[in-house]
Amino acid sequence: MRAGYVAERRVLFAEGRGTRISPPTHAQRVRMNGAPGETLRLRSVQALEHPAEAGRKAATKGNIGHSSMKKVIDHDLARPNEKWLARICFPLSAEDSQDGVDAENLWSEDRGDGSYVIDNIPFYAYEISNGDLVSARDVDGRLFFERVLERGGHSTYRVLVKNQAGFESDGFRRLWKSLQALGCSNEVAKCRWIAIDVPKISDPDAVCKILELGEEESVWTFEEAHCGHPL
Repeated sequence: MRAGYVAERRVLFAEGRGTRISPPTHAQRVRMNGAPGETLRLRSVQALEHPAEAGRKAATKGNIGHSSMKKVIDHDLARPNEKWLARICFPLSAEDSQDGVDAENLWSEDRGDGSYVIDNIPFYAYEISNGDLVSARDVDGRLFFERVLERGGHSTYRVLVKNQAGFESDGFRRLWKSLQALGCSNEVAKCRWIAIDVPKISDPDAVCKILELGEEESVWTFEEAHCGHPL
């Protein structure tokens, strides 16, 4: 966790706009993606309040249950109700809890055998990436992350754009074209907070050079959340 990135994230959540994140408009999608139909993903993310529920039992592992989850980051609540999709809860660190977020829910593909393929780009969770195969345990009808079964070969980076225009700023759009050309996709929250997926086929060194260039040019601060590429 990089101090500069975390500091910027705290500033973002202290700007007086609360923690609710609105989805981008279709026009914004087109401006960012270049053209309709491209593979870059742009989803809404929300922070939902989960009131304490007395009487709910805690999970047998990690003492994680409904009663301990007060605020959870949710990805794209408006996604179609597809039977093969399942939401998995990833409890976060004590530091994140102090900042007001206890867990992050990630969508996944239910393989039907107790395993799930992650189908989101994490904003908070570390050491997990889009495409990873994981197991989860059921606690009162809610799935909680257990362990990684197999890596999908993706890496995850996160940037906080300094310009208030966020992903619509000239600086971000200029550098994003280079990342997109390398096969990267992303999810956006609060306009300036962007989680980036680097697929297995991408050149991780080339991606890192662009991320470092963006920091040198004061376009963004960034952090590496998980490196799934061979070092």
